[in-house]
Amino acid sequence: MSSRCLNSCLRTLKVASAGSRRPATAVSRRIPATARYYGQGAALASRPSRDSEPGLQVPQERYQKQRTRTERVDEREDELGVFGSEQPQSQVESSKRLAGHLNDLFQPLKFPPDLAHRILTHTGHVAAKYGCNASLTFTGRRVMECYLNLFLTGSKELNATHDVSDITERALHPKLLGEQLGTRWNFNKVLQWTPALSRAELEAATDPEAVVRRIGLFKVQGDAVAATLGGIYFQFGGSVAHRVFHTRMLPHLLVRGGLPPAFHEEVATVAKRMGGTTGNLLHPSGKSESTDAPASSS
Repeated sequence: MSSRCLNSCLRTLKVASAGSRRPATAVSRRIPATARYYGQGAALASRPSRDSEPGLQVPQERYQKQRTRTERVDEREDELGVFGSEQPQSQVESSKRLAGHLNDLFQPLKFPPDLAHRILTHTGHVAAKYGCNASLTFTGRRVMECYLNLFLTGSKELNATHDVSDITERALHPKLLGEQLGTRWNFNKVLQWTPALSRAELEAATDPEAVVRRIGLFKVQGDAVAATLGGIYFQFGGSVAHRVFHTRMLPHLLVRGGLPPAFHEEVATVAKRMGGTTGNLLHPSGKSESTDAPASSS
């Protein structure tokens, strides 16, 4: 091994000494890879840095400035409570009115005006630029499906003939929610949305109920119902949202096309155990005392 290494070194020295008689390309091929590696490294180190040239910024600095701008936008969103767009005074008053409507429905909960605006503003309304109920509707539907599936799978009335997925889909259909809960909660009077129908056409209609169904009011109200539970879940927590579902929502879905009759009695039992349809939402058993009420996360 040592003799082979020695012969290799000698051949390299001979090639270097005869470099003037050989092409440069032939010599570079015989230079060891390690020497080429360190030579390239030294050449790169001697070059001026691109970061030192005027007008150029390192990626980290560009990212830092971009992140700082994003943080400033986030801070502005936190202060305004909506998507970075400052509301005019008329919209601020409207948001307070919407909050008062929800506060009356779900006493003793206190909804912040910006949250009430997001719950009761449809994506097609002009005020949706200050926040709409699309994300809260998505969250609310997932929460409702979770609570109903837990109730059904734990029910003593559930048997092999019941399809839990089908029951959930029918009972929580947006149009059913809008018709049974949205109308009961008077969302048609406060909901901010733009129907594809003029006021004159609506007033001149001979069958207002058919017109209401045609323009999709129940669907829009159903989305607002889901957004209401989603907002409660985020603002007041899962335990409060769970009581709202079992005392303010599910008992009103015991209709044709809603929850099957086999579960009606158990729905009433659970609602009564949680304080009934007028119980205190901030108390586990619906009692009037609210000394242990959790604080709002506003």
